[in-house]
Amino acid sequence: MRLPIVAIFVFLWGVSVPKASAEVFDRFERARATYQAGEYEEAAREFSSLANDEALLLENPMIVIESRKYLGVSLLFLGDERGAAREFEALLRLEPGYRLDPVA
Repeated sequence: MRLPIVAIFVFLWGVSVPKASAEVFDRFERARATYQAGEYEEAAREFSSLANDEALLLENPMIVIESRKYLGVSLLFLGDERGAAREFEALLRLEPGYRLDPVA
């Protein structure tokens, strides 16, 4: 009796992971569109939510790293140099070899 319960749990867990990942990717893309529209205050809020999501760090660390990058740049556009520096430092703690692309 225990095996079917475990199998059901594993199946349901596996089914929910792609949905969660798709939702996270959609959130990231919406935040990026907001950033590209020049709405830096709203973009900073959205990227901050993604960048500070500890569960997301385990699930998809690249979304967190990219969110920190966009958050830092958004803060620069808002004139918050100290906040931007904190975000870039946090990004480098997560990915020490990360290089910002000045063209991207």
